[in-house]
Amino acid sequence: MTHDRHDLTSEGDGADWDAAEWERPDWTPDWSQPDRDAQITDAALTQGELWFRLVFLLFCLGLLAFTLWYRGLPRGVAQLELIAVAGLFFGGAAGGTALRLLRGR
Repeated sequence: MTHDRHDLTSEGDGADWDAAEWERPDWTPDWSQPDRDAQITDAALTQGELWFRLVFLLFCLGLLAFTLWYRGLPRGVAQLELIAVAGLFFGGAAGGTALRLLRGR
């Protein structure tokens, strides 16, 4: 049985086509090939990507510093924790990226 575009429109009650005829074709992934996405690691970043990452992280640190300057020091423990965690995250990531660039990775 062949179907045309009219069979799949919202007109009618949908009883004019058989759902069993529209099953997905048999497809199985080829597990013998290595997963390309699994091979991409952090060490595989190019110099350009590392520079972009460093500039972005320094920009984020700059925004954090601007926020501290504009709003003042945190008044509560939660705000202090938020600033500390963000500073450690962006600072640590920027430091690690800078080290990779210096080592020539």
